[in-house]
Amino acid sequence: MRIISRIRLRNFWEENSKSEQALKAWYEIAKKAFWQNPQEIKNTFGNASFLSNNRVIFNIHGNSYRLVVAIKYEYSIC
Repeated sequence: MRIISRIRLRNFWEENSKSEQALKAWYEIAKKAFWQNPQEIKNTFGNASFLSNNRVIFNIHGNSYRLVVAIKYEYSIC
C-alpha cells in the first residue's frame, strides 16, 4: 500500500511519544501490504474495525490510540 501522508503519523508521535514505535510498526506493515478487501486487512490486523466509505480503524499501542485510515483498494492507497 502507498501511504499518502507519513508526516501526519510523525507529527502525532512527536507529540505523543508512547505511540511512536506502534505507529512505525503499523507503517512498515501497511507499506508492504497489498490489501484488496477488508478481510485481508482483518487477516493482518485482527482488531481492525471498519466504517463506511472504506475507512478502517486500527488500534495503536494496545488501543491507547486509534488510527483512522481511508483506503482505496483499487489503487492500493491508504
